[in-house]
Amino acid sequence: MKKGYTLIEIMIVTSIFAVLALLVSGVILQSVRNTQKSESLSNVRAELDNVVLVMERHLRNSDNMVGIGNTGDILSGIQYTDTTGVEARFVCMDDVGLGIVKVASQSTEPNWNDTSFDLTSDKVNVLNCNFSVEVGTYDIPDKVEVTIEAEAAGITGVESGEVKIETILNLRNY
Repeated sequence: MKKGYTLIEIMIVTSIFAVLALLVSGVILQSVRNTQKSESLSNVRAELDNVVLVMERHLRNSDNMVGIGNTGDILSGIQYTDTTGVEARFVCMDDVGLGIVKVASQSTEPNWNDTSFDLTSDKVNVLNCNFSVEVGTYDIPDKVEVTIEAEAAGITGVESGEVKIETILNLRNY
């Protein structure tokens, strides 16, 4: 009586382990992709939340709110007078005509072009943004509606995804 395994038994066991390894590696790969997507969406969401918080802080007590339409490199924006009496604005603009959209803060001190600060970093591609102003009455405050859509820069395929933020800021200027 011979002891050991036949060639067919070894081939069957090897193929079973190969199928199991293939299934497990697929699950691990999908898990890594989902983790990367979740992390990139979380980073984009955090950056957009920060943009909205900065805007809210500046707009909350502002005056003379006016919506800005599509003019030149500005796609959409809000112009206002801040609490110190300086005219300022938040704009969604095409960065130097390159097709790269940024959300920026600008001031008239000393002039619009010299004081433009990007609120979104190079890690985020802004896909769409829109600002609209609803002027209130003597007992109802002005409202600003902000919509920004963005995705993580440099990430494509399954790991990419879009984040959309929509908020309404009720101002304290009535």
